[in-house]
Amino acid sequence: MLLFLWRREACGMSVVKQIFERERIDGRNYRKNCRILRKLILQKSAKYKKVWQIHSRSHILYEEKRLYLDNYKTCYACNGLNGFPGLLYKKSANQGIEYKNALLCSVNVDNLEPSMIKFQGYQPHLLVLTSNNLLQRVHLDTGEVLQSVYLSRKYKFKYLSWDEILETVVIKSTNFKNEDGGQVSWLALAVFQVYPFQLIAMFEINKKIFGNDVLDVNISENKLISYHRKGRICFYSFPRILERFATKNIKLGDIYEDDVVGEHPLGIPCNVRITECPDVLFDVAKSEEHCVVIGGFPWHYIIAYMPNNGDMSVFDMQNNKEAINGRLNLVQDPTYTGEKAWFHWDESGRIIHTGPNKMRMLKMKQSSTNSEVVELFNINMNNNATQRSPGPTFTSSGRVVTPRVFDSSLVAWPGLETLKGVEHENELDLLIVVSTDEDHKGHVCYHDNDTGEMYKVVTLEGRWEEHLDYDITVDLDTIWCIVKNRGVFECSFYKLSREMDVT
Repeated sequence: MLLFLWRREACGMSVVKQIFERERIDGRNYRKNCRILRKLILQKSAKYKKVWQIHSRSHILYEEKRLYLDNYKTCYACNGLNGFPGLLYKKSANQGIEYKNALLCSVNVDNLEPSMIKFQGYQPHLLVLTSNNLLQRVHLDTGEVLQSVYLSRKYKFKYLSWDEILETVVIKSTNFKNEDGGQVSWLALAVFQVYPFQLIAMFEINKKIFGNDVLDVNISENKLISYHRKGRICFYSFPRILERFATKNIKLGDIYEDDVVGEHPLGIPCNVRITECPDVLFDVAKSEEHCVVIGGFPWHYIIAYMPNNGDMSVFDMQNNKEAINGRLNLVQDPTYTGEKAWFHWDESGRIIHTGPNKMRMLKMKQSSTNSEVVELFNINMNNNATQRSPGPTFTSSGRVVTPRVFDSSLVAWPGLETLKGVEHENELDLLIVVSTDEDHKGHVCYHDNDTGEMYKVVTLEGRWEEHLDYDITVDLDTIWCIVKNRGVFECSFYKLSREMDVT
């Protein structure tokens, strides 16, 4: 069967398309198909070729097998004719609507409740925020506007983000001055449920309630988060806020004060009024640049901790104590500020820690009294090798001696970053590491997600300049490379191919 698929590819047919077509027609197992693709992609005879390129004066974004240009007005699909990107739609520039931000709402209709499928537009769509305060649902394949909601004439909404992915979305306004001199509200938040699309809340944030030192707010994972001066971050339960402070039950299309909710001129009236500070679930102190990431088993958080010179540090949420070996720093140089640490996308609780030329995979080891950060493996860009951490050693009496997580004296900071990015290809369960070498060549390296073993290296065309920003996305059998150079965005499309004679 695999030989058959390769022959079809030799005739211009995509292996990936054929495999998932089999799944659609006869219900073959999705995970089994992904395992087949993983084996095909990692074969030495399977090469990547640059087959397509496009330039634009505006941002180019890649989302779920679609390429967006001109602020989401132009859309290309990956699997066009002969496997090349094909134009899906291009909206006219004279429509008078400027798209500012968008989120992809893509879910299999088969997974929805039967009662949801009857609503128009519950096929995959873009949720788009426009410059004139409209929130629109836009069809992915045609660009047709399925639904349009006018938000407000009082607030200027600018920021669009997920609260819970594919469940609820948050829209945040810019700062404003309240007309009521007795109040000091300065931000507004609107929250919508995506499936089915409906209003959850519209409310203002008042500095008299949350504190005059509050700098910003957001909602994520059902938590209202407030950011304060001196690096303080507070977390509140958003469902509890709704239960306690909701003032009225309104829906899109309702008549309210002789106007229609969600239409001009009314927009969305406030239906939540926070009159006193909610109970704080959890707070973080002394976080540099208000950077905090929560995850792991049990719950831990990672912050750029001020007392540790801004180094990334891991703390146990249960007792707010720094974990053993929890201070993460790869470079003993105050001029380098590019170290990052976050919890792995696969929800394994592991931590990815990156520096200028090295990546470490860490895990939390828990005891009855404290937690400890333990290194599983590391990937060094300088020697392009994966190193497993040594096992425990023992003294003559049998006591276990745990090795240090990292010896900073072993790493030199040459002043150049060779590690450009790390991502996880979830369908193939591969760790993708992007790096450059001394000849300024860009490499996409495929590593085992569990051990760090390197399977394959794909070298991209052209010279990588240190001062340019590169965005690499690996999606099954394709690689997308987007770079901005002197105000022009360039996107290159690499496709998997196999050079062999079919007999």
